Amino acid sequence: MWWSKESTATPTGCQYDGFNYNAGESFWTEGCSQRCECHAPNDLRCSAASCTPTQECTIRNGQLGCFDEMSTCTVTGDPHYFTFDRAVAHFQGTCSYIITESVNPGINETQFQVVATNNHRGNNRVSFVSVVDVYLSNQLESVHVRIGPNRRVKVNGSEVSLPTTVGTLAQVVRQGRYIVVDAVDLKVHFNGRSTLLVRLGQYHQNRVTGMCGNFNSDPSDDKVLPNGTLAQNDNHFGHSWKSSTSQPR
Repeated sequence: MWWSKESTATPTGCQYDGFNYNAGESFWTEGCSQRCECHAPNDLRCSAASCTPTQECTIRNGQLGCFDEMSTCTVTGDPHYFTFDRAVAHFQGTCSYIITESVNPGINETQFQVVATNNHRGNNRVSFVSVVDVYLSNQLESVHVRIGPNRRVKVNGSEVSLPTTVGTLAQVVRQGRYIVVDAVDLKVHFNGRSTLLVRLGQYHQNRVTGMCGNFNSDPSDDKVLPNGTLAQNDNHFGHSWKSSTSQPR
């Protein structure tokens, strides 16, 4: 359902709440309760709208709108890596690799690292994520959460039942077919077989590194080595992020 709002025409478009809009331009009203479009001079049409449950109504780059609260990096299949900025890499290494880690966190912030271990599964030409390690730390504590095959979970080396609280840093719960490590502005989902989702809040833009990229809205600079130089190819990229803290099991 839509309706027209009275507006003061500009030579090429519409005016609303003191702002001019050209024909073809659209915008959200306060509270993201309506979506409006200027169809022609003095022809502004608005319809009821709202953000989805995973979005927030906020201003970014000077524009009010519905934006995803968290961005997702996906590791799935044999495996394929879809970064936060939507670059894609294909890499079949069989070791442990840094998927993402925080860069220069503040004094009171949680430092994190997510490591995925890939193993062959009946076909030596491809590999799948089999184990996910999540390392969290701040000034007061450090924890290590491991999600293994069959979605078995260990915290600091001891197997635990779910749901469980990991100090003050996170909770580990079951959500459908996923085990989820839920920390502030970081959610790690693993199905225990081959699919890993890492979700970050917008605060972490340009403050992470690893195979999920730097989360700066530019996919062209995601496939870089730890020293910041562009990788020659996907294999060069993947092997450069081999982790020294978690080896294959």
